[in-house]
Amino acid sequence: MIDIYVNQGKLEFAKNLFSDIPNINKIIEANSQYYMLKSKYLAALYFDAMLRVDHIDEGLLCDVPQVLRKNLQNIKKTCAAYGLESGAILYSIHYARCEKDGLNCYTSYNRYHAFHVTDFRTSVPLINDYEKNFKSLRLSDYITLNYGWDKSNGVIRPAAKAWPLEYFSSLARMIKERFPKISVIQTGTKDAEKIEHCDQYIFGESIETIKYVLKNSLLHIDIEGGLVHIATQLGTKCIALFGPTPVKYYGYDVNINIVSEKCKNCYWLVGDCISCYRGMEKPECMYSISPSMVMDNVEEVLNKRFGK
Repeated sequence: MIDIYVNQGKLEFAKNLFSDIPNINKIIEANSQYYMLKSKYLAALYFDAMLRVDHIDEGLLCDVPQVLRKNLQNIKKTCAAYGLESGAILYSIHYARCEKDGLNCYTSYNRYHAFHVTDFRTSVPLINDYEKNFKSLRLSDYITLNYGWDKSNGVIRPAAKAWPLEYFSSLARMIKERFPKISVIQTGTKDAEKIEHCDQYIFGESIETIKYVLKNSLLHIDIEGGLVHIATQLGTKCIALFGPTPVKYYGYDVNINIVSEKCKNCYWLVGDCISCYRGMEKPECMYSISPSMVMDNVEEVLNKRFGK
């Protein structure tokens, strides 16, 4: 049985995410409890871009199945040999190592000789009750946009990886001019800033409803982030915009990944993932990806979709 500890405000999201996993004992919204109770478990592992071993009870290993015992021993040994603890600037070394080793954010866990990830696919459960909510929105032939940059985590200004709001608005206008019969829908948190020229704004909805919105979207346009990961797992093609974040680690080959040619891959070169490494108020990476560049790809996807 597995207990999962999550940050404040992430309880409902975690419950949705793990709703189809049978051996979850409980999900606890208190990281502080994790640090107090970790020594009472057979194993306490901290999952992030890297895996950290916080506790393994060696005395109990003899009582668990051989496969589990071997996997836990391999994780502990490999983490020690890897020589990096999860957090801050060390992430950038991890990304560079993974690029050299041909690993991404899914397959990188294979380095611990305990997991066997062969591709990027993972189950994203859909709860049938929320399909009614989706149908009540009466959406048809639409694409989705998301202007997101970790605002829900208390960040007070756009992160370096954010695509400018005015660029999103210009893109929405272009889409409406070129494809007037396609609806442009913006998803987001309840306090999201509005992208101009959208047909509808779906803010503050349950992530379960948003899953259905993404699943039925003709195309999702976003920066690298949570909704891109969910949409891709649900089979929806995305146009994902990359600046600081490494495309070879977080990108999907099935998507259209637009990467800045001016500047890129500075994620975690400084002590946070919000700031531009070069200290630019308007990070050149994201500002160099013009709305017309994105629109060219939108046209290609939609023309192919409608046989033009």
